Amino acid sequence: MPLDNIRMRTGQRLVFAGFGIAVIGLILYSMAGFSAEAAQIEPVFIKESLGVVGIGVVVWLIGVVKYLNGAIESNAADDHNIL
Repeated sequence: MPLDNIRMRTGQRLVFAGFGIAVIGLILYSMAGFSAEAAQIEPVFIKESLGVVGIGVVVWLIGVVKYLNGAIESNAADDHNIL
């Protein structure tokens, strides 16, 4: 398997992993907000859940860059093989 396809597959996995992490962070944020509102106490896990969302977005962005880098390199290699 060429290196470009490995980069694209790794990027694709990171995109899905980042999406999953961000969704988990959003669920935690919602749970923390609703529990704090229902009990009328100060929200405890708001900052931590937003941090999880941020980590998910960063992982997603790294995956996008890796995937696009592999796609560009794959197309460049195909163009050179035609000539």
